Amino acid sequence: MLAASAWLLLLLPLLALIVHANFPWVGRGPLPVAVAEAGKPILVLSDLHLLPSKDVAKLWVLRELIERFAPKMVVVCGDLFEFGDSPPSLSLGEIEELYTWVVRELGLEDQFFVHILSNFSHDPVLPRGVLRLSLGSTKLVALNGYLLCVYVDEKRFYFTHGDFGARHGIVAALIGAFGRLVRVEMLFEKLLKKILRVEEEDWLICGHTHFCGLDEKSRVANPGGWGRHPARRPTYTAMLIDDGIRMLYPAHSLNPEKE
Repeated sequence: MLAASAWLLLLLPLLALIVHANFPWVGRGPLPVAVAEAGKPILVLSDLHLLPSKDVAKLWVLRELIERFAPKMVVVCGDLFEFGDSPPSLSLGEIEELYTWVVRELGLEDQFFVHILSNFSHDPVLPRGVLRLSLGSTKLVALNGYLLCVYVDEKRFYFTHGDFGARHGIVAALIGAFGRLVRVEMLFEKLLKKILRVEEEDWLICGHTHFCGLDEKSRVANPGGWGRHPARRPTYTAMLIDDGIRMLYPAHSLNPEKE
């Protein structure tokens, strides 16, 4: 029989593969940062999982939300689209057509719209890391592989999807569930803040888990998710950054599933 040390040597490559498959930050440096300045308010969404010609009720709620708060900037923290676990590589023309559909359906006018793409699933693959488009009066920036930093009233808010911390959303959600089990709220977001080397006094806002939350003390937040998943129900929530930061629950009264 093999000794324990021999078994460990045999298992190390498998363990390394499992870690790399689930935690892509291991062995890599920090993400590059894209810096922007924006007026208030800022509407933050995540994990919408939209499909063209579908999600009519969901889009109606989102449009009402944008009309109500009239944000200067809209940030989507990943998984804006739903292309499954093997998203396609689209041409610039196809990507522009896709974003034109989103801008039209959400009723965006004069807003600065930033989409931080997920790196491994659901969102399409961009031909380059930063894509800038002018869609009517809406200025759109799509970021792939970047951490977004926005200055608001001399405070720094960092935005990301979250899959740099854990490739699969269910893994991120399980980390959060374990945290709640041991009475540590928003454990995944707190760990991700350290992984990304965000300073304690700065905010980190991410999606990926589909669970909403806001921790003023630790300065981490998650706007929640709008997509259906077997293990995670949609929260239909958002966040608003204005004089402070707060959660929004638009669908609790509008209930898009019944429309």
